[in-house]
Amino acid sequence: MVTDTPEFIDPAKDCPWRVRRQIFARYGYAPLPPFELADRQLPGRLWEWIYAAAAHRLFFCSTDHLSDRELYTLLWEKWLDEPTADIPPEAHAGWLPGDDDLPEDDEPDTLGLAKIEGEIAAAKTEFPSPDPFDPALEAQLRACEPENLDATSAGIG
Repeated sequence: MVTDTPEFIDPAKDCPWRVRRQIFARYGYAPLPPFELADRQLPGRLWEWIYAAAAHRLFFCSTDHLSDRELYTLLWEKWLDEPTADIPPEAHAGWLPGDDDLPEDDEPDTLGLAKIEGEIAAAKTEFPSPDPFDPALEAQLRACEPENLDATSAGIG
């Protein structure tokens, strides 16, 4: 894939700086203001925000001392309007795990799982399905527990 992105990107020098709200808006994500969210909605919206940020290489740390509402409010009031480097999505090509994966046919089995998967497949046993109706079994069940066995609810007959 041919791109205009340099092989190595220094975010401070090579990328435009934008506020995070603009970066999110460009991709169609706009978090709701905290005052519009009920307490039961807040955790889901916060996780949505965390995933949206991670998709753009923006991560949070040292936030476990805050409640969900405190974190969401802090992000809304301060973090969202801070400028950051707007790194293009293709900028990471080649240095993230999985970027240099081989095609599925050529991928080496470094963990030796192919052998184990073969053994599991060979060991699988097919069990015959039970007969849908066995009159002897029905008679035995009726004799033992007549009050608990209704032929229509038990699926017999």
